[in-house]
Amino acid sequence: GIIPTKTSDKDSVLGQPSYSENLTTIIDEEKNRLVKLKKDKLDQASNNPGLVWKYTGGPGSVLGITGETLIKRSINTRVANQKAFNTTHNSYISYGELEKQDSSRYSPTAKKDFREKLKGPGKAVESLDYTKFNIEQRVNLGDPGKGPASDRINYQAGRGKPLDKINALPLYQSDGPIRGSIKNDLVKFRIGVIDNNDPTFKTYIHFRAFIDSMSDSYSSTWNTTEFVGRGEQLYRYGGGFNRSVNLAWTVAAQSKEELIPMYQKLNYLASVVAPDYSGNGYMRGNLITLTLGGWFHEQLGFIEGITYDVPQESPWEIGIPSSPNDSDGDGINNDNSVKELPHMIKVTGFKFTPIQSFLPRVQNNTFERGIFEGAEAPFISAYGMERYIQLSNGGATTTETEGGKVSLKNDNYGNPSDGSQFGDNRNYLPSNPPPPQPVSTITPSGI
Repeated sequence: GIIPTKTSDKDSVLGQPSYSENLTTIIDEEKNRLVKLKKDKLDQASNNPGLVWKYTGGPGSVLGITGETLIKRSINTRVANQKAFNTTHNSYISYGELEKQDSSRYSPTAKKDFREKLKGPGKAVESLDYTKFNIEQRVNLGDPGKGPASDRINYQAGRGKPLDKINALPLYQSDGPIRGSIKNDLVKFRIGVIDNNDPTFKTYIHFRAFIDSMSDSYSSTWNTTEFVGRGEQLYRYGGGFNRSVNLAWTVAAQSKEELIPMYQKLNYLASVVAPDYSGNGYMRGNLITLTLGGWFHEQLGFIEGITYDVPQESPWEIGIPSSPNDSDGDGINNDNSVKELPHMIKVTGFKFTPIQSFLPRVQNNTFERGIFEGAEAPFISAYGMERYIQLSNGGATTTETEGGKVSLKNDNYGNPSDGSQFGDNRNYLPSNPPPPQPVSTITPSGI
């Protein structure tokens, strides 16, 4: 009605039935429209379970006069726990038989590799086996929604080990990152803090590469000079080259066993901004190496600042045990294996200044006559060592040469001068053209 209360006779314009009267009508079984629909219409079709309703005339009749219109069911919902109605064959199949067919169709032994359809006859599959190299297994990510029902009721029950193994990977000291798949991620992401007492060792920190943002800024200084009678300014390069990297990422615990190791690593990373002291009490700064995919690989530099933000959407660990435990005697049940901490931390304001291993200058490249996509010109033939973006993952490979096997750097610059040229030209260097053919001299007749 126009207003929720009855102001006059319900037969008048403003006198519609009140909300309470309508509610009584809905509750009253004899007046409820859905109950009447069932009794007056649906129950009449009970002799034909595949039929919802039929009526004389309508679109199923001839000229709306002769015949009936039938409204059929797609499945027999009245006996859903017993049979399924097959509209194609106008028959029924028991749900037990239907489950049997589905279980045989989707059983583990009946599963087929979907990649089989992507390859031609006699050709090998050109993609990884998804059953072994799926994201959860390949990068040790884990699956919080998978596991025993007890884990979904009580996340402490029966687990005892972290889901995300990179997130739970503790600090370690080494002359290089540990080997093995335990540190495998979608992109490599780690920070090595150089030991001031023995620089051959670093303390490595691994975080899951949930990268939120990254910027790599380069700047230089140009001095201006003004001359009498000239309105514009003239510029002279004054040096002052600088490079600054800003990085942000998210650290999130997917299981109880990740929470404390996560904060232990965050705490150590924050301490790197503070000074270190020698045995004689002299203050020292801390240098780090940053690895991020193929952009940086063990890039030397230092941290200027870092910020930890707790996002609003992050839940908090409240430290309630699954069974009564008052180990500290304060009358409150406590789970001392964790603390009341956010599950998520946004690391922002990570400002990193690289220290280059080469003299910062324009890249000193070599050019030779070559052919690229049919075009011939003095194309790039070797890249200089000024590799601000490293295009490297630090691995090594070998290739056949005339003198035997040569160890190569696993980058994508491919310089013959530093032994990193790949034989398959994966670095997309133009090919060398054939030597020019001599021009034949033709002597015109009569001369």
